Amino acid sequence: KMDEDTILLVEDYLDGKLTKEDLHDIILKNRNYYLSFRNYMSENEIGPLFGGDTDNSGSTDGASLKGIGANNGKITGTARVICDISEAAKFQEGEILVTTATNIGWTVIFPKASAIVTDIGAPLSHAAIVAREFGIPAVVGCGNATTVIKTGDKITVDGAAGTVKIIK
Repeated sequence: KMDEDTILLVEDYLDGKLTKEDLHDIILKNRNYYLSFRNYMSENEIGPLFGGDTDNSGSTDGASLKGIGANNGKITGTARVICDISEAAKFQEGEILVTTATNIGWTVIFPKASAIVTDIGAPLSHAAIVAREFGIPAVVGCGNATTVIKTGDKITVDGAAGTVKIIK
């Protein structure tokens, strides 16, 4: 326990300017601040510079999620939420891939996808680049698509507008 607390020490304590009680209060405050990031879901850090608001908290049925239009095209289809590449075998030809983010291992799914939607991404992210290479609509950096959209939902992906409309 002391090793963890040592990280949270401040220079004033090391210089002997703080009491043990002051130190305890500072450590408690810093520990709580540190722990507050444990479940933090990072928004796309550069997304708003390119695509505007990506705050989709509170989205419900019929809502539109906002992200970054990564490749033009508009398509309506059935969503398949896959958060782990080990679930790739479930993906069917023509479905819309909804995932947290992609990397090179996900590329095998792209030829079967009619569109791509990701929680995290930017114009130069893997999902955006590969969607352009395959010529399929893509919206990246939606923030919470994998929690709002469910497998089987009917959605419309508009890559030019950077929106995903949930039809259900």
